Amino acid sequence: KPAEALKHFEKIIALGGEAGLAQSYLRIAATLGRQSNRTDALETMRALARRHPDKAVAHYALAHLAVRVSDLDTATTAIDRALAINPAWEDAALFKARVLVSLKDMSRVLKFYEHYLDNYPRASSMRLGYARHLVDLKQWDKAREQFKRVAADAPRDAEAVFTVALLALQSNELDEAERFLKRTLDLQPENDQARLYLGQVAEQRKQYDEAIQWYSTVESAELHFEAQARLGVALARQGNIDQARAHLHNLVAKTEAQKVQLALAEEQLLRDVKPILTKHCYACHGEAAMGGLRLDTREGFFKGSDAGAIVEPGKPESSSLVKVLQHAAGYPAMPKGRAKLSPGDIDLV
Repeated sequence: KPAEALKHFEKIIALGGEAGLAQSYLRIAATLGRQSNRTDALETMRALARRHPDKAVAHYALAHLAVRVSDLDTATTAIDRALAINPAWEDAALFKARVLVSLKDMSRVLKFYEHYLDNYPRASSMRLGYARHLVDLKQWDKAREQFKRVAADAPRDAEAVFTVALLALQSNELDEAERFLKRTLDLQPENDQARLYLGQVAEQRKQYDEAIQWYSTVESAELHFEAQARLGVALARQGNIDQARAHLHNLVAKTEAQKVQLALAEEQLLRDVKPILTKHCYACHGEAAMGGLRLDTREGFFKGSDAGAIVEPGKPESSSLVKVLQHAAGYPAMPKGRAKLSPGDIDLV
């Protein structure tokens, strides 16, 4: 009975008075949103909004209900009216951005955010919404600049500071990433994810001692195993191959995710070897397969040469591949006719 409902809601608004107008309208919109007859519910809300045409909250409540009943055209008209009455109302602006996203009109979304923030640059919630929208659009650099402004306006906002760090990592801006990750730890000393990322930053800079230090400080149960796996890779890249292999061997993977992390760490050790083989070995022992030895495939590597196997898994000191690279007595010196590999490269192999 829409007519009776309208009278009932009008009484609620009257009892709430001017001071309770916003609360009354929003409660009514929530109540109408639970009704099965969406058409009658929306028409009732329109009639109520007409009772206070100069009140932004009346149109704001109508926009909320319209979104709930999937009438985006009515929602757009209503929220535009609310903002025409109160252009600085940030909640209404955020809601309009949501409506435009629902309409999939991304160019209008961006223009609206930018226009609003030009007029109200201190609107922190709108700026945060804009920054998150840019992340959704994968516009990483623009998003980072907006999150930096959020962090500048609210320097104790750990989430904003951490997000700047993540976006800097995404853009490979290592100095900025490090700076904001350390700020994150100042605000959230328990944030082990920040420590893990600081280890990765140090690794990318080939500062393996520092990377190992960061990985060693990760204690949280959900990140400790990954940090230890990465620590093993850092040890190998530092030249401590035996220590790295022993470290990874001692890790006990208890979950499928940990098994994957351990496998990736061990695979990384193999990937680090490939450039050495490519540079020094593939000319003769790639497709040419001189002496029956082919090192550019897994099968060829473990098959060995015409003379037999070249590696003994788990026993590098006994493997003929290592012996020939070391120019050991009684073994042909490899690579043939070229300088001996560096000790670090031999250790990695």
